[in-house]
Order: sequence, then C-alpha cells, then structure tokens
Amino acid sequence: MARARPGYYDLLPIGPLTNLGLALALEPELLTLFRSVVIMGGSGPFPPLGTVQMVDANIHNDAEAAARVFAAPRTSLVMVGVNVTAGTIVDEAAVQALHRAGTEWGTFSAQILEAYMDFYQFAWGRRVSPAHDGLAAALLVHPEWITSSVSGPVNITSDGFFTRAHLVRTADGLPVSWKTQDAPDTLVVLDVDRAAFLSDFVGTLANGR
Repeated sequence: MARARPGYYDLLPIGPLTNLGLALALEPELLTLFRSVVIMGGSGPFPPLGTVQMVDANIHNDAEAAARVFAAPRTSLVMVGVNVTAGTIVDEAAVQALHRAGTEWGTFSAQILEAYMDFYQFAWGRRVSPAHDGLAAALLVHPEWITSSVSGPVNITSDGFFTRAHLVRTADGLPVSWKTQDAPDTLVVLDVDRAAFLSDFVGTLANGR
C-alpha cells in the first residue's frame, strides 16, 4: 500500500518494534514511503542528574528492532516516549464519565482502564492509568498538541538491566560523554497539551469515534 501511494499514509506502530524491524531488513527505505511515523516508546533526552531513569517495554523488549528503526532513513519520525506519556494520566473521574456515557464503547473502554488501574495503583498509590499508546495516536492526528519538542539522533542504550531509546543529549542539551551512533534526526516530544488531549480522548472513547 505504501509503495503504491508514497507519502500518503502515516504509520503508528503499537508495541515492540519487531515487525517493523523485520520489514526494514527486507526494505531499508521503507519508512521513506510514509508521510510520517509516530512511535510510542523511548525515554526522551537523558534525565537531570540524580533523577530516576524511565524505561518502556516497547523498546526494552526488542532493542535490536528499535535500533534499526531509529537508524533508518525516513521522511518524519516522531518519538512519544514515557518521559511524556507517564505524566498524561487518566483518572477515576474519566472512567466515571465513560460509564455515565452509557454507550457500548464507553463501558468497554472504562472496563479496560479499570483493569490497568488495578495494576498502576500499586505503582502510585492511586487508581490512575497513563495514556501511553493513546497519546501517541492522538499526536499523529493532532500534532498541534505538541507544545515542546527537540530534534536529534536517537540511540539505544543499556545499563545492564534495562534498554532504552534516548535522544543523545543531556537534560541541559549537551552532547553525551561517549561516541554515539549516527542516525537521522527524530522529533522527540517533551511536553503536550494534556488538557486538550484528555478531553478529546475521553470523548472519543465514550462515543466510539
């Protein structure tokens, strides 16, 4: 499809990038056929000194595929990492609104979010859920909700326990202290209009569109 209409489609990979990595092994120029590629994954720039490093399963679970994606030639690649998705929180008020909508979509979405809250309550002490993939999907449609971003190469790094995708810049914008791998620039999202996203997100789930 993309080859038949180059520059027409956008691509939103969900989950680990295994399939996309395999596709790039067959067609290294694949990403250039898409108008844009938006990925939920990565950890943004390196965090300020003394703060906690964030990690996401999509990168950690197939680092080789992720490295291939971030190194591939492309028209536009946007990284929506846990540095921004983890702070985009769906709370119990949103779930109650979905139940009140009285629609099949709203009820189904509320039940899924409640299952996630069963997990996240033990991480944060509250029944909440980050909108990881939902935010990435929304930013593909509404890039104007990106309020802060930076462009640069993204490399895959490991501390021996977890593997991450990082913009190879420190929190204050300086180069990192080791030799990095060359890669085309990725647009790394740093902040978003959370109020606009969450309002639209809950409304979309309630109405099924």
